[in-house]
Amino acid sequence: MTDENDIDRTFDRLVEAARHQDGAAFKAATRDYAQSAEGQAWLQSGHDRYQQIKAELQARAQAPQSPPGGSSSGPSSGP
Repeated sequence: MTDENDIDRTFDRLVEAARHQDGAAFKAATRDYAQSAEGQAWLQSGHDRYQQIKAELQARAQAPQSPPGGSSSGPSSGP
């Protein structure tokens, strides 16, 4: 579980960096978060979700496509 104090501290750092237009401080805050346990867990969950979506899209692309309107067994003969 994430520590709310750490999240609040990171958010405060980002806000202060933005207020002072301090790109280096903003980058440092984001880097520190990305290297934290919470940041690593967040990055891993994003990576896992990406892999899941990628597998679903690959399976969908390899699945046989049925024509619109259901299955077709050839031309139908009319009256």
